[in-house]
Amino acid sequence: MSKEDNGFKNKGLWVLSIVAGLAFLMSGGMKLTGPEAMIANFQRWGYPGWFLYFIGAVEVGAAVLLVIPRLSAYAAAVLGGVMVGATITHLLHDPASHAAAPVILLGLLFVVGWARRPDFLRKRASLTTSSQSI
Repeated sequence: MSKEDNGFKNKGLWVLSIVAGLAFLMSGGMKLTGPEAMIANFQRWGYPGWFLYFIGAVEVGAAVLLVIPRLSAYAAAVLGGVMVGATITHLLHDPASHAAAPVILLGLLFVVGWARRPDFLRKRASLTTSSQSI
């Protein structure tokens, strides 16, 4: 891979991380302000009132960590768990089309998390690939 290709991929990864971070910062911020419609949705879905604020705090905190390269894979994993929960919630309680946004964000998080995975996982993956080709 040329140095130019690597630079382009790194810039693209930064853009994806920032876009995802902003999306979760806005989403989490909305939850933390507790608008009536969002409170009503969480109640309708069967979640306790505090859960809205917990998810909001997780989204805001992980959104910040998403743009720190050494921590972004962990943040992507945490937010991925939240998006799996959101997808299941929407599929069970809303029209299936409401699950589209969490699924798209989950895909974005997967790309960021995979690209920023820790070195020890990267080395393990390369060892596994090397041993399979022998």
